[in-house]
Amino acid sequence: MSTLTGSKTCKKRKVVQVTLLDGEECNVFVDVKAKFQEVFNQVTSHLNLRETEYFGLATKKDGEYHFLSLDEKIHKQAPRAWKASQGEGFDVQGGPILTLHFRVQFYVDQVVLLREKVTRHLYYLQLKENLLHYNHVCSEEKCFQMAAFALQADFGNYTPSRQGGSYFDPREYFPAWILEKRGAKFLKDNAPLMHQDQLNLTRSEVEFRFIKEASQPPSSHNLHFYRLKKRKTDKVWNAWLGICIKGIEIFKELEDGFKNPMSTFLWPDIGKLYFDKKKFEIRSVGNPSRKFTYYTECDAKSKYLLWLCRSTHMFQMAIQPKLMEIRHLDAEDKRRYRESYIYSDNHDLASNGGSMGNNVSPRNKPPKSKQRCSVISDASSNTTSGIASDKMTISFDDSDDHTREILIDCPPKPVGHLTPSQIRSNFNQLTVFPREGNISMSRAQRHLVREVQFWMVLHSICISPVTRGEVATIPLQLVLLRNHPISAGVAVIDHGDSHKNNN
Repeated sequence: MSTLTGSKTCKKRKVVQVTLLDGEECNVFVDVKAKFQEVFNQVTSHLNLRETEYFGLATKKDGEYHFLSLDEKIHKQAPRAWKASQGEGFDVQGGPILTLHFRVQFYVDQVVLLREKVTRHLYYLQLKENLLHYNHVCSEEKCFQMAAFALQADFGNYTPSRQGGSYFDPREYFPAWILEKRGAKFLKDNAPLMHQDQLNLTRSEVEFRFIKEASQPPSSHNLHFYRLKKRKTDKVWNAWLGICIKGIEIFKELEDGFKNPMSTFLWPDIGKLYFDKKKFEIRSVGNPSRKFTYYTECDAKSKYLLWLCRSTHMFQMAIQPKLMEIRHLDAEDKRRYRESYIYSDNHDLASNGGSMGNNVSPRNKPPKSKQRCSVISDASSNTTSGIASDKMTISFDDSDDHTREILIDCPPKPVGHLTPSQIRSNFNQLTVFPREGNISMSRAQRHLVREVQFWMVLHSICISPVTRGEVATIPLQLVLLRNHPISAGVAVIDHGDSHKNNN
């Protein structure tokens, strides 16, 4: 168990126990008036986690995880004894009064968004836990494949000394229904055979494959589940609400405990989400609009489900620029690799137009996607909430009342610029184009040079390099020599004093 201490100047310290994804328990000491954000910051610092946007803190209620707003004060959600007790937040048995869980709050459908090893490892641990408890109707082949990836990630290469499967517990790598159907002996005898197939794969590689496999439909595991009732008079829970990055899924509870998918509502297909006390309603886009009604155990849960849907949809819109940038960088890396393989040296690469590929011309800019955004409408009453369309721009104001309607259909801000380091690299390569007299150029190459010259004359580019936390704007002046004919292929870039600030 780890102990994390925040500010030592706080007058009255209280302990908050946080259970991490690997099962480790951390005791975090904070001021009695602190917010959940302080607990979250201490945990992420302990984990050396920088991509914190995918994770959150949650409480566990009847087997379901309810995420907390990090801006909320702890004592508003903690048991009354946590604040009122004279000690540091322990009960009479010495256990912590308040226990939270550090988990993935926002899943992704593109693994490339998880750029760091620490992020992918924590994400892998979350999906591994979901595999054991979600009871999806999925194939045995998929379960065995993911178990093989997990064994390689946790134990490394298979060795003959591990023959017989005694080195792992099947309950930690296979869901309960596989264990009941095949038995522990069968799994111990056969899982190591698939483990051997992952020879020499690093932990990062197999975790990446596990995440990708676990996120593939059908029976994807990158979503949150919450119990629902189909009718108000039902005595048992017979439906599940699945909230994922793409939208909402409804599952039917089967007699053997499995979840069978019934309906899928992507964010663009949802007209409004509405709740009134225990009633939770989904209204689809269309004419006429269809209405799907389910029931929760209390109005507080209905309100929470709408809040999580809104937060997830807003997060989905917020990561679109990051996803577009990552895809662009990956495409550039692949292009550079192909060019370095084709051309023998940098001289051949420059003479064949290879340095031109990074330019962002107007016709190369990514098209604006028609994404839908969650926004707020004042047209709704305080007892209803929902998602409507085509009304307002997105609002991220923390003062928004989450019990109002959520409107959709405003495109996210497009990303049309490269990073400063990319632009500097591109134009350093384009400082001088070869003259016709020095290097022979084909007609296509001369045409490409003219096109780039024309674009550089029409556009002014400003670079804002970030150095030690400060931002400085340095103009790049593109000067075309008028005394030389266009066919000579000469362009001069005046960097001014930019080289003094790039270090």
